[in-house]
Amino acid sequence: MNRLALALVVSALCATTSGATELVFTPVNPSFGGNPLNGPHLLNIANAINQYKDPAVQDALNRLNSKTPLEQFTEQLQQAVLSRIAGDVAGGTPKPGTFDAGSFLVTVVVNADGSVTVTTIDKTTGGSTQITIPPL
Repeated sequence: MNRLALALVVSALCATTSGATELVFTPVNPSFGGNPLNGPHLLNIANAINQYKDPAVQDALNRLNSKTPLEQFTEQLQQAVLSRIAGDVAGGTPKPGTFDAGSFLVTVVVNADGSVTVTTIDKTTGGSTQITIPPL
């Protein structure tokens, strides 16, 4: 009788309903449907563990750091002169003439039809560029 009672208890336990629910997968990454607030956190983690360094960026930083303050000032001055000439030409009030901007020689010519021709010569390489701007 002892075995029969044990069998009835075991079968009664197995016959009860279970309280389990279905499993639902929720992604963490917002690219796959996860919470959008996780994006910056995941990006910061990825950037922190990223070991890749772009060689082009490293070369540019090395070139920038290897210049003397005088060379850096000369480049900035050269860019300022070229920017000023470009602003005058684009603004419609070009000043004709030849301008020496460090390693560049810029010639501005106002043509009879009102168009402007800008010729830029790189003194170090000898290369030149000519731009003709139609009248405004």
